[in-house]
Amino acid sequence: MKKLFSILLILTVAACCVTPDAQARRIPKEVEDTVLYNKVADVLDAVDALDDLNLYGQVNVDLYRTYRDSGVGFYLGKQALRFADPVTAQNVLNEMPESWRNREDIKVLEKRIAARVATRPGMPYANVKGQNAQGQPTDLAAMVKPGKYTLVDFWASWCPWCIKEIPNLKELLNRYGSKGLEIVGVAVRDTPEDTAKSVAKQGIAWPVLYNTDMAAYDAYGFAGIPHHLLIGPDGKIIFNGCNLNQIIQYLDTH
Repeated sequence: MKKLFSILLILTVAACCVTPDAQARRIPKEVEDTVLYNKVADVLDAVDALDDLNLYGQVNVDLYRTYRDSGVGFYLGKQALRFADPVTAQNVLNEMPESWRNREDIKVLEKRIAARVATRPGMPYANVKGQNAQGQPTDLAAMVKPGKYTLVDFWASWCPWCIKEIPNLKELLNRYGSKGLEIVGVAVRDTPEDTAKSVAKQGIAWPVLYNTDMAAYDAYGFAGIPHHLLIGPDGKIIFNGCNLNQIIQYLDTH
């Protein structure tokens, strides 16, 4: 079904007109065909609104394989490496011309793919170092309680989508806290001062790991935030990249 949906979206690219919002869209430097880019970006924005990371990754891959020889080919290839599941992303990387694979930005994404492989479902969670609210060194392992389900929310004070879903996280904790769910926040690319202000303003009551900079991106290979990780009572990863509805469905059936 998702494959069919992806194909339909690709057909939409060829037929659609560029939306007025595209006029204000920042064009990535690697794009050579701005008209096609804006059409593709409109479709990707629509898929992104569905909040399904797996589908978003698959659509990026299908778009890349359809338009790889166009003026948006390299851009779509990078997007596929960033968002596709690690096995598919590695296949896309292997398909790329050697001149692309030798670029430094692609080598960075290759490392991120390896991180996603190492933190795929069924693998032990990766530790991330940072600080507590008092500025003392601590890490994710100190906040994950054995025997509990732990939802790790990678977020930042500057991320409007992260802030928007905090009420939903609170509701999730109220609903499943008695069933063994814990939440841990990991602030990424954020200053401790800004994180602390946001924690206070939003009334975040769960533990937060401060001042991790890019460490979580490197450990888990994700491309953007908010990003969710669900850890099982045994310390193994259930989801690396999921929406809250997927977590609810899992907890309701386990």
